[in-house]
Amino acid sequence: MKRNTFCLLLIFFNSFSFGLFAEDIVIEGTVIDSISHQGISSVNVFLKGTTVGTTTGESGRFKLIIVDLKPQTEVVFQHIAYEVRSISITDLKDLEKVFLSKKSIQLREVQVEAERRVYNYMQDITNIISVIPARTFESKGFVDVADILVTDQSTLIDESLSGRKTVSIRGANQDEVLVLYDGIRINNNFDNIFDLSLIDLSGLQQIDIIKGGNVAAFGSFGSSAVINFIPKSKQDYLVRFRQRIGTYNSGDWSLNLYKDLFGIKIFSAMKEAAATQRYLGNEQSETDIIHGSSSKTLNISYGFGRRTAGTQKHILRANYLQSNRDYDNQNTLEELSTSHEIKSIKYVANLNKIGETNILVSDQTGSESHSWKAVYSDMARQIDDNTIQVSVEHVIRLNNINFFLAYQRENSNMDYQDKMIKEISESSERDAYAFRRVRNGYSSAVKFINLEISYPFDFDNIQFSFSHEQIKDRQSSSSDPGSFDIINSDWHESSYMLSTSFLGFPENILLSAHFNYGSSFRIPTLYQQ
Repeated sequence: MKRNTFCLLLIFFNSFSFGLFAEDIVIEGTVIDSISHQGISSVNVFLKGTTVGTTTGESGRFKLIIVDLKPQTEVVFQHIAYEVRSISITDLKDLEKVFLSKKSIQLREVQVEAERRVYNYMQDITNIISVIPARTFESKGFVDVADILVTDQSTLIDESLSGRKTVSIRGANQDEVLVLYDGIRINNNFDNIFDLSLIDLSGLQQIDIIKGGNVAAFGSFGSSAVINFIPKSKQDYLVRFRQRIGTYNSGDWSLNLYKDLFGIKIFSAMKEAAATQRYLGNEQSETDIIHGSSSKTLNISYGFGRRTAGTQKHILRANYLQSNRDYDNQNTLEELSTSHEIKSIKYVANLNKIGETNILVSDQTGSESHSWKAVYSDMARQIDDNTIQVSVEHVIRLNNINFFLAYQRENSNMDYQDKMIKEISESSERDAYAFRRVRNGYSSAVKFINLEISYPFDFDNIQFSFSHEQIKDRQSSSSDPGSFDIINSDWHESSYMLSTSFLGFPENILLSAHFNYGSSFRIPTLYQQ
């Protein structure tokens, strides 16, 4: 009997480690996930029909001590998330690892409802919205918001050598993307493009990407998508300082402050960054490419009035953002300096049965100074842009009908100077123009909410949107700055959109569809004119 037991132990030695101490037998092995091939912890390993057993450790290893070994004895491997498996002692000799398959657990149907987004849009937007909260990018090494947007599968970022970053969505042109800062349009008036490198991500609460241009709010008819950068108004710290060093001889530091004073939430941030690049094969520092940027942010929020459904009746917000970016290519003698400043005040009122009102006033300025050396001349361009915006939105929500009304007005002034100095004749040619644009936009939307459930097709809602824009463009030259008659254009156009969505449940098939039909238009930018 002892000789047979000793031979049996030799057969098992290749797959598991056995130890023989008197009459006790020790079995050691590893339990593995059949898909990930990772060790499974907390697996119950025991002899069937007995109380002899153990559990696996963190790596899936187990050690089982058997006093009386029988060839027909079965070892059971049991885990709540995996299918139970029983293996006889005789079969264990052919296994190096024990694989378990995950169990499909059937539970009762549970319906979960949550807020799709934190930001309060007055209009009920039926478009797809991709929300990127701050917690997903604050702890990562993103340089600016363009690095964050590239993580969305529908966005494409274009970066020039000077560091200017622009975005296109769903294959559309860059000037077809509407860029907002807390609901304020910040596209420049020259070519309707915004440089994303001017937004400091440390002052953001989240980024919303609204895909599709059929949104009555913001005057986004004709745009391919809307990107809304939502600033922070609350934090869980008092002071935070960061210092980072990276490749390309780059580095930045930032200082954030937050304080709640008697219900007034104050958040401020400042950041400085710089980077240096060098052309290969050229070791002289006088030909480096030097990048520099700075930003300042101040957000103030105050809520007051009786709370309704967990929200305050009145909310007052003030935002300030100032950013600069410099580019100096000492090899090609090219310099670029860009700045942008936003000052805004927003008032949101919950008027109960009358509805909700959103009033926004903003003043923003932008400047771009670009100079470079051509073959036989020096070129320089200066663009100064100023825009004052006023918008009023109101929504009335009834039982199954929502009414949305909006009015927007923009007064824009832009000065354009283009200068060329010829080296041979030492002559100077200069073009200077002053542009004025006045825009009035009217938008409305009616949404019918279906409260009845029908089978096999269930219509979710039906929404009709209407928008009308009136734009007056005026231009003067440097020869007669007081006369705005070189370009005297009046643009006016209306657009509409009908959208609906439905679900279908014919037999064992689930159908989900969203339907849009309407018209859109684009008024030429000053660059296109």
